[in-house]
Amino acid sequence: LATTLGLTPSTPFAEHKGVTVGVAGDSDVATIDLVERTRSFAQRYGGTVRTSVDAAGRTTRRWALCTGGGANTDTLRECYARGIDTLIVGEGPHHTAVDAAEHNLCVVYAGHYATETLGVQAVGHWLSEQYALPSSFIYRPTGL
Repeated sequence: LATTLGLTPSTPFAEHKGVTVGVAGDSDVATIDLVERTRSFAQRYGGTVRTSVDAAGRTTRRWALCTGGGANTDTLRECYARGIDTLIVGEGPHHTAVDAAEHNLCVVYAGHYATETLGVQAVGHWLSEQYALPSSFIYRPTGL
């Protein structure tokens, strides 16, 4: 997803049960442009985009990405500690938008389904190549 959005990951982000599940990196991009790229991607999978703060006039210098339910208390704390100004996720509890806004963190909520589709497709493709198993992606957007 990072590559699809024109971002280059350089460090791991977001540990869950001892496994790193996200990526982070540096950039110099207008946050509104990044939000629009994310919106364009999410719409292909039936999703919409919401942000915790207005993206206009902001620049994303340090970003992080964690698909699915990537916004939670732990990922927000990690953003604050690492100086991340933009976090791209699928979804998160309501309190994450309020907390992020209070800390001037732009969380880009792009939909749980939309943000996880590329990983599912990549696993299917890998299994097909490694084990000659047929694979197909079944498009079933939920809008969530």
